[in-house]
Amino acid sequence: MRVLASTNNNQEHEDVSARAVEFLFAPLELDANVTVRDLFGLFATCPDLLLVYRRFYAEEFCAYAAKGALTAEGGNTIERVEMYRAWDVNSKTGAYSEVPMLRLSALGRCPAGQEATLHPDANGMVHYSLDGADLRYLLDVPLHFNSQVKVYEADGRSNRFGQCVSTVSCTDLSLGEVLQAMLWSLSWFGGPEKTQDFFEHIQAMDKDRENWDEASLEELMEEQFGGDDRRGCAALFESTGSCKPMEVSSALREIPDQDNAQQWLQQHLNEGISVKPAYCQLSGRDFRQAFFEAQVQE
Repeated sequence: MRVLASTNNNQEHEDVSARAVEFLFAPLELDANVTVRDLFGLFATCPDLLLVYRRFYAEEFCAYAAKGALTAEGGNTIERVEMYRAWDVNSKTGAYSEVPMLRLSALGRCPAGQEATLHPDANGMVHYSLDGADLRYLLDVPLHFNSQVKVYEADGRSNRFGQCVSTVSCTDLSLGEVLQAMLWSLSWFGGPEKTQDFFEHIQAMDKDRENWDEASLEELMEEQFGGDDRRGCAALFESTGSCKPMEVSSALREIPDQDNAQQWLQQHLNEGISVKPAYCQLSGRDFRQAFFEAQVQE
């Protein structure tokens, strides 16, 4: 790790790897050749970092990385680990959140014939989650920073909830953010041993699939949320026509925020739907707010 230092009016780079803990929140420019291995090498050069990131199992992951890199069967398909930001904005209040959080994805070319299941982006790259990933398969993978920031709707009552509403650019980056983002993702299920135990358990369950009990998604949704949907419908509707409460609840998400909720439901869901007088003039967003409040009332 190097910083630009001024000495006698001359600027030169100084290696501060051994003092990296002092520069956790100084501006960072990522070299194009930096790999995940380089990142974990900083912990050996500056052991004080281990204390800072102890709650993210830094010592355990460093010991695991020291065992050496692994190569996936058929060769590694991951081309790079990409760091990026994704912000949330509540259009109702104007408040932003998730701003300090740096996120990670592993990017690789989509194998031929698997486009329908892996959903590559416009450049043919598949974005894989790093949550609980095996560090040893990533050690020799380059680290890249994408300064493009997608901003998502955070208003849970908006019909655009979870959708990207704008794109901005943020070039700020610090070593502290990079280390925390990497360890936060890798330690999603705990340290290396706990992570391995978790995935071995999942694999064992998959091998035992012939003993699974099958259930339809509709049955599971009804079991988990059916009571909430019925309460919401009973509170706001005179009649839902031929529609089940779960169908009504699902349709509410699609009503544009400013459209009249009753008119939209009658036009797009069922003509027999009738809303109680107290709610018949509400917009889509306000109607969702009232419905969700009624759902949680016992």
